[in-house]
Formats: sequence, structure tokens, C-alpha cells
Amino acid sequence: MKIKVTQQGVLIPKELLEGIEEVEVQKENNVIILTSTYSKELTQSIRDLLWGIRNRHRVNPSNFGIPDSTELIREDRER
Repeated sequence: MKIKVTQQGVLIPKELLEGIEEVEVQKENNVIILTSTYSKELTQSIRDLLWGIRNRHRVNPSNFGIPDSTELIREDRER
């Protein structure tokens, strides 16, 4: 997509910015870089998801009569 630069600058279509509250604009080696910051709701939902993953109940395979990977590796080496 090409966008015309006007006296005020550049207007980026809103549909390209869905869910984004803020952008950081940088210019490096004649390249303009936009870095987005997502909405607080999306950021919070990602934090909640990661918290749930980190704090989920750990399952020990031996509690269910299933050999763990070290036993399986040992068996393979002994063959």
C-alpha cells in the first residue's frame, strides 16, 4: 500500500490499526518503523493466559503408572 505524504504527514487507515491504542514511530537508516502497543484488555488477557499456564497443576506420570522419559531412555539404551 502506498500512502501520499501531505503537509500534515501521513494518515494510516484505521483498519490497519485494529486493537492498537498507540504506536511508536522511529526512523532508522531512512526506514520508518511503527511499533504497536495493544489495548489494555488484550494485554490483560494475555497476562491471564500466561499466569494460568505458569500456575497449572503439574502432573507426574508415575502417579498414573506411566513411565517417565528417563525410564524410557534408560530402556532404549539397554536394548
